[in-house]
Amino acid sequence: MMKVLNSLGALGVSALLVLGAGGGMAPTADAAEGARYAATNLDTGKTEEGAATPSEGGAPGVPPSPNLHCSGGALDNTSWEITCNGTRWQSRVVCSGQQFNSPVFNGNFFVRLTCPAGTVATAGAVVDLS
Repeated sequence: MMKVLNSLGALGVSALLVLGAGGGMAPTADAAEGARYAATNLDTGKTEEGAATPSEGGAPGVPPSPNLHCSGGALDNTSWEITCNGTRWQSRVVCSGQQFNSPVFNGNFFVRLTCPAGTVATAGAVVDLS
């Protein structure tokens, strides 16, 4: 498992991208189905879960934001997880070439995106949308 323990604000960037090592598997026919997210609000302890949204392309270029702080980014073969605190941010994972997005968050959350069965997590990112 690859870990990144840095604050995005301290790094002066608004997106964190962690690339995993290892071979990829071809996406299955139903790769767009089954990607999930789980997000825990670290201020209230409430957890929400749901389907991650498939999307095209990578994270857009966004000017650095001192208002988004992230730590503990980790990528393994099946998922991407990170803790971030900020206004209007989103977590993303690439699973065997297909990108999936979490909902947009406002506040302090731990987010885990899990790839569909038969796919491999190859990258994870956080994007500041504020």
